[in-house]
Amino acid sequence: MPHRTREAILEGLKSVTVEPHQRYQHYKTKQIYVIDGIVILEATDEPAISYHDESFPELTWIRPYADFIAEVGGIPRFSLLS
Repeated sequence: MPHRTREAILEGLKSVTVEPHQRYQHYKTKQIYVIDGIVILEATDEPAISYHDESFPELTWIRPYADFIAEVGGIPRFSLLS
């Protein structure tokens, strides 16, 4: 798959609402996760979220942004904590 231009990738990031250091709770496990940053999946050029479990900061997860903000059975997969 050919990569998009940097400009196109940056344009796609404008719709991302997740920000570093925000805390989210997972709908099923109730674990708290902290956003490390917004990353680009190299294979697809799609935005993804890098995050870690608040209890285990040495373990980093990456999930496509679309999956991160998706709903599961009508419930947000991750809910922003205030």
